[in-house]
Amino acid sequence: RRRVLRPLPLRHPAAAALTPGIDEPVRMSSWHLATPDGTVRSGGEAVAPLLRLVPGGSPAAALAERFPAFVARAYRWTARHRSTLGRWVPPRARRWADRRIAIAQGL
Repeated sequence: RRRVLRPLPLRHPAAAALTPGIDEPVRMSSWHLATPDGTVRSGGEAVAPLLRLVPGGSPAAALAERFPAFVARAYRWTARHRSTLGRWVPPRARRWADRRIAIAQGL
């Protein structure tokens, strides 16, 4: 709601600029949170900082910070099963997400 996040596809030209030092195969293997100060966190390590940016996310961020090993394992499990889990996302939600990403990219 506060427009502090700008989702980008990993193949977007700006993604490489926002993740300096991360080569393409590594960049494509996870998701990344790049902050204005140039810090880049990836995968499970990025969950708590991301949650701190969303409204109402602080309690969940505190949990993620308290149990980083669990968050890392949960992220890896989710990433390995994303195709299966994606089947449970309703088409309407997918269309909504696609529109939001297009808006954020200025498309």
